Amino acid sequence: MGDLTFRNQVLLCHLTHRPKHTLNAVIHIADPPVREISELRERDSSVGTLDCLPPELIFKILNSLDARSVACFARSCYRSNIIARSLPSYSDIVKYAPNALLALRKVGLIGTYSVARLHRVLRSEKCARCSAFGAFLYLPRAMRCCYPCLRHNRSFQTLPDAHIKEYFDLSTEDIEHLPTLQPIPGQYNPINIPTPQSRSLMSVRAARKVGIKKHGSLAQMGMSVVTKFRWDNTVLSRILYYQGNLKNSPRVNREPSIFSGLAAVQFPSVSKSGKVEKGLWCKGCEYNFFLYKKRRLPQSALNELLIQNLERFGPEASLGARAHEAMSSKSFFKHIKRCYGARKLASMSCHRIDDQY
Repeated sequence: MGDLTFRNQVLLCHLTHRPKHTLNAVIHIADPPVREISELRERDSSVGTLDCLPPELIFKILNSLDARSVACFARSCYRSNIIARSLPSYSDIVKYAPNALLALRKVGLIGTYSVARLHRVLRSEKCARCSAFGAFLYLPRAMRCCYPCLRHNRSFQTLPDAHIKEYFDLSTEDIEHLPTLQPIPGQYNPINIPTPQSRSLMSVRAARKVGIKKHGSLAQMGMSVVTKFRWDNTVLSRILYYQGNLKNSPRVNREPSIFSGLAAVQFPSVSKSGKVEKGLWCKGCEYNFFLYKKRRLPQSALNELLIQNLERFGPEASLGARAHEAMSSKSFFKHIKRCYGARKLASMSCHRIDDQY
């Protein structure tokens, strides 16, 4: 058993990585401190009328609050501090995802989501729009997502407020209640996106819902913008693209979002047993993509990859998306059995991949 574990570690070391060009394409909090909930000195204290409530009801109330409110409650007195430290949802988020809390605070969304909602996402593993491992948190909607979906799926696309009003024919009053994100200054690879100056970003999906509600239907919302922009086919095409059906939005779309990276942050997955997964990227998938672009990937290997939507989007787009897709350690050991690139790299480094994985 020990030998098997060691072999697993060797394979993880040689065949996985965490690509900087992908991780730097989202909000990066440089080594945030893992902050425990501050412990106050023991003394007699009271939380007022809450003293009359059973702990289960107090927890239910606190779970409906955002992290900033729970933190203020924890600092109010000794008894409230004990209660907050005993709240699993809040203590887990503070322990395992301090970078996400800091990112939410910096973009102005810390008071938008309850600790219960964030904790449910922390306990999840899959992207909200596909079956892949979701290594990121999409901040405008507090949803877990994978990198290909973040870049290409319209459910995770984000636009400046001026574009939101134009594309969905909305007024300032119409969008005032939508979660609004203030971009953090910096450069966002892989295409070095400059941080928009004086721009507030909003979720396309959330704005689309508001637009449909205002205009009565998707068709009427479309007619409204067609009337305004009928002489500008370029703008009209872009608007109708964003208004399109998001339910059938594929993971690989024709227009990548240049703003979504400014609205996402790395986010771990924590199981009930306390196992933390941050996501692993397969070097073999990256090698497959490299070989394909060099026209050196065998056709038989390409056929065996069985990439989702390969026929619809073509091998290059699908191989590229797969190279940017993270996975859990458990999924990785299942994956390498059928990954041509992983098996090729393993043979080159004299590490055997057994069928038992």
